Amino acid sequence: MNDAILRAADRFVPALPAVDAEQTRRARAAVFLCWLGTFWALISTVIYAAFGSPVSGTSLAVVTLSLLLGPAAIRRGWSLPLIANALTAATWLATFVVASRTGGSRAAAMLWGVFHPLTAYAVCGLRWAVAWAMLSGAQIALIFASEVAGLPFAQDLTPNTPDVLELCVLLACIGTLALALGPLDIARRVSLADFEVDHRVLERERILSDIHDGVGTQLIGLIVELRAAKQIETARLLQNLESCVDDLRLAVHALYQPEPSLSVAFAELRARLQSRCDAAGIELAWSPGCLEPPPALSASDVLQALRVVQEAFTNALRHAHAGRIELSLRRPPTNSGVIEISISDDGVGFDPQRDPGAGRGLPIMRARARRLGGELALLPSAAGTSVVLRFPA
Repeated sequence: MNDAILRAADRFVPALPAVDAEQTRRARAAVFLCWLGTFWALISTVIYAAFGSPVSGTSLAVVTLSLLLGPAAIRRGWSLPLIANALTAATWLATFVVASRTGGSRAAAMLWGVFHPLTAYAVCGLRWAVAWAMLSGAQIALIFASEVAGLPFAQDLTPNTPDVLELCVLLACIGTLALALGPLDIARRVSLADFEVDHRVLERERILSDIHDGVGTQLIGLIVELRAAKQIETARLLQNLESCVDDLRLAVHALYQPEPSLSVAFAELRARLQSRCDAAGIELAWSPGCLEPPPALSASDVLQALRVVQEAFTNALRHAHAGRIELSLRRPPTNSGVIEISISDDGVGFDPQRDPGAGRGLPIMRARARRLGGELALLPSAAGTSVVLRFPA
């Protein structure tokens, strides 16, 4: 049954981008509400016309026709807020007409205003729901104020009919809510499932891209070097393979941390780098500073920052001949909206002009810094080299 309802509704839902699950949900909700509104509006048209108020019946017939054309407008790709607000406005205006011909504030039609914010919320969101709640309240207040001021309201209906209509409207309200909640919940659950599938696809593509840019690039470079030189020193081969493994670990770690902590990720990277420093006889110092307020970074952003640290650390380990490497993570005292990561060594210094082979990673590091909206600074000196990454967070 649920699948049949969804298939019927989806015939009127225009083709939307796969990632826009919320827009699909709202389109389905709009189709359901148009069908439901058409059903009740048609019944109300017949009742009011049959019990002596052709003016009310005519205004409700206009609303019925508008609601009937709503799914077609949705299928043509018209703006959902425009359609929903136009149809709600038609009902809102019809309420004035029906109330003016069937007793003013005592008209059963006054209860229709309950549905305006509900339908607006289902299709347009909270802002429009609040707006229509205010408009419905203003409508009731205006009709009541007009009665107090002595403005007469006609009563076209036959005796006892207003009481019967009030009962019918109350029952219709309960029935409409019961009927509407089922299809709307189906649309919500299906859209959530679609969103989860789309999110997994995007996450998989991101991970594949990260692995390609990191491990893939390094392995391709290693293969090219092996083909050109026919052989490679065991120590250098081992270093390159260790770098590939580190990069793969970073990418996999990002997969399991959708909202990672930069401090925790930084500490885990430092723990992995410690073994390499121990094997090389190099002291590794870690200076975690205060990161208040905590940065709100995506997994991709954290991965970019850690890759810069990894590349700078690998360069220091391979080329600096250092006895000590220091990793620092902090917010500068002068700017609490910036994260600063520093990788410093006490080695022989670094000059990209003198050693171009060792500087091949600098353009990639700078590109990663730009992706973070920040910048990378290289500070060589007689006392060693510092690589400083700064980015807003």
